[in-house]
Amino acid sequence: QFMQAVLQKVSRLNLCSQNVVMAAALVAAVAAVAAAGVMMMRALGADFLFQLKLQRCYQLQGEPLKGSFFWAVHVEIRSAYERTPESLPPLLASALASGALSADILKKYLLLEKAFLSKFFLRFNGFLERLLADPLFMTKVGIEVGVGICTKTAAELERRRGKFWQEFDFVVADVIMALIADFMLVWLPAPTIALRPCKVTGLQKFMCQLPDNAFQKVLLKGEHFSIAQRAAAVGVNGSKLLGVGLFSSFVGTGLTNGIRMIKKSVSGAAAEQTKEADSNEPPLLQTSLAYGSYMATSSNLRYQLMAGVFEQRMLEPLLHGNNALLSLSSFVLRTGNTFLGSLLWVDYARWIGVQPKDD
Repeated sequence: QFMQAVLQKVSRLNLCSQNVVMAAALVAAVAAVAAAGVMMMRALGADFLFQLKLQRCYQLQGEPLKGSFFWAVHVEIRSAYERTPESLPPLLASALASGALSADILKKYLLLEKAFLSKFFLRFNGFLERLLADPLFMTKVGIEVGVGICTKTAAELERRRGKFWQEFDFVVADVIMALIADFMLVWLPAPTIALRPCKVTGLQKFMCQLPDNAFQKVLLKGEHFSIAQRAAAVGVNGSKLLGVGLFSSFVGTGLTNGIRMIKKSVSGAAAEQTKEADSNEPPLLQTSLAYGSYMATSSNLRYQLMAGVFEQRMLEPLLHGNNALLSLSSFVLRTGNTFLGSLLWVDYARWIGVQPKDD
């Protein structure tokens, strides 16, 4: 009986130690994930602490207490406003001289200069116009590209299930197409501040004055978008995405067919197997046209709505000043949108006959 009691205590001790080890491992895993998340956000150039302090500084009534951190920021911004136009990017200086640039937009620029990644991309006019309209633009690019492979592969697995490895060549083509298109899907429908002047007339002037996002807010003084301009923006953006889809699909599908040809030549497959493999090759031209038309319609509308309505008009006013929560909301929204788009593409490709239909 004594030995049985000792054994019971030992077993309980072992069970307790196992629980402690498991709990410690869980805590370590959570800490590692949290640390990785913090490092990722800092790598994207999002200095949320500085932005929060800057916002608080400008919410104060009057001038902040002299000698405080907020006083230093106040002096820094005030001195920046007194900078000569030559010290600003040419497009920004021109808009400032014309009176179209608001104080809020200039504050955004001064804030973006504090982040290393944003400061580098501000040198390019296309990035400058997008970052001023959305300071978290680079974060959204990172989100879109980062989750692209994972969500695309997960969607392919969900749709193809037992045929995933059998149709792996199609999966490779779809993922490659998605990676090439991911950046352009963020770039083209992103809201912008049009700083470049339109030195044209007639139809060219109408096209030049179109918003990049049909639903974006008016951010420059004196700027106005008519209903016709917003409607035309959907079509123009769709035509651009059509070209992106054609190119990305041509590259992805061409690469997949090339890999299949190499595999057949190396393995020396039998005639019947070779014939069967040839019949399963994704048609290059048809697939490219199908993916281009899909991006011009489904992807175009989904990404314009997401960037112009859900993010700029709903999330930003709701979470104004809380960039960490805003980035997390964009991550959830864009991940869901990418997964939905992957499911819709597989169904669309099977419906029009460029990929095998499910039994």
